[in-house]
Amino acid sequence: MVEFSRSNTLQFHWMRFLPIPGRTFSSNPLWRELSSSIIQRLQREQILYPESGRDGPRLPEELRTLPGDYLDIDGSPLFTDRPGRNRKYLSLSYEPQDIEILRTAFGMKDIEDIHIYHRLKQDLDSPSSRMKADSTDDDWHTQTARLLKSILERSPRVGNMIKDLDDLIPLNGGIWTSPARRLYLPPATGPAIPQGLFATIDSQAASNPSRKQLFRSLGATPLSPETVIELLWLSYSRDNGAISLADSKAHLGYLFWHNTDENNQNFSRLWLYDHRLRPVKPRFKVIYLGINEAYSPRELLRSVPDPRDPGHVVWECPVAYVNDEYMDMFSSDTRRHGRSWVNWLQNVVGVRRVPQLKAAAGSLSTEMRHIFQYRPEKIIGMLHKHWQTYRLEITEPITRAIKDAEVTCVNGQREELSCTYFPSPCLTSKVEGLGIREGFPFLEIPGPAEDRSWEDWTFLTRFGVKSEAYLNHLSFDLDILQHHRRLAHQSWDSGVRNGIVRTYELIADHSRYVDREMLM
Repeated sequence: MVEFSRSNTLQFHWMRFLPIPGRTFSSNPLWRELSSSIIQRLQREQILYPESGRDGPRLPEELRTLPGDYLDIDGSPLFTDRPGRNRKYLSLSYEPQDIEILRTAFGMKDIEDIHIYHRLKQDLDSPSSRMKADSTDDDWHTQTARLLKSILERSPRVGNMIKDLDDLIPLNGGIWTSPARRLYLPPATGPAIPQGLFATIDSQAASNPSRKQLFRSLGATPLSPETVIELLWLSYSRDNGAISLADSKAHLGYLFWHNTDENNQNFSRLWLYDHRLRPVKPRFKVIYLGINEAYSPRELLRSVPDPRDPGHVVWECPVAYVNDEYMDMFSSDTRRHGRSWVNWLQNVVGVRRVPQLKAAAGSLSTEMRHIFQYRPEKIIGMLHKHWQTYRLEITEPITRAIKDAEVTCVNGQREELSCTYFPSPCLTSKVEGLGIREGFPFLEIPGPAEDRSWEDWTFLTRFGVKSEAYLNHLSFDLDILQHHRRLAHQSWDSGVRNGIVRTYELIADHSRYVDREMLM
């Protein structure tokens, strides 16, 4: 039999010829005694091979069989065996029927839980750990988690040893820790719990149901959003809050998802990071969304050629924009508590989407002065786009400043807003009928001419813009006459002459006795 165990052909099958009870000569007492004697002799011989056969054969009592629960999906051991004399795995080349013979003949046992503990510890301590490797597949983790959970349930002593192991539990951020530490499960949905507040188990690991059950068996518990938010606010009250952009994104994302108290005073302590990675508290300092829209702050305040000197470039207005990394944290169709992510940043956190109209002291803001001076072609469209916001901030000084702002007219010239006219079809036709073909101060209204409706622009009357609906005919007639006077260098064709005559007639028709002194 010893020779058979060294044979290349019988190395893993020789036990089929063992004279064990119940197989051969069972009726003859002589052969039963001989069979027993052979088995006893063989127990003292190195006749069985470990899974790694480099060390040669071993005594039957030194090796253990590996049931299916201890193997991965490919049929290999979940954990590498220990080296040298500490090897325990019986070679997997032995077939199930032959292992049953070995159990009968030599009392072969399955691998014991204490042995798995040592091999688990060996794996965790190894630089090539299978447990910690990113390349390890989910099937391996599932099978391993089931095995370890079963050990915890049936072997309390070994289970306690496993709970004391270092680096068994993966945390968010790539750190591994001991089950002896307080463990928290990640949220089932929504953003991760900010790492600086609580160390939570890796979300991907916890998404595996078997691993999650193991983590629970090792003491991991869920965290309520209320507990997390309470500690989050506390971190800002201690002035250490979000110490990095990554922390800030985690904090804001968690608040957006879970916070229901939009009026919480703690929002005044919250800061986020601007495009230069400077912390800004939106409740105390203006910070804008970095959205590229036609009348957004980023568009209106950017660097442009000086309208008075196109060869000179005007630097962008120095304002703070929300760091771009915040903007793609949630998709545009994600809603929490009735708000989108961008809407929440505006209305709850305090980030502005609209250029600030007035400063804290009540005067025209620096941003608006920049726009009035360097972006005259954008003023009318900006006021129209953001009027629902600005109408609540208008004061008498602000009204005067807007009236005095020079805006772009249809002929490209610049005029004070209060001296302009709305270019309705009827009014433009009337001006042409009075002999003026170009140069009259009609506002340059953005968008197609056929889409312009005075009803959408009535707010301009607040700033002195004249329209057909609110026309002072005498003032209009005088403006026409003054415009003719400025254009006196033109050729005086019949149309112009007739227009001037008609203008005088209208002045006479629209003036009253009290107006004569002014007209003279």
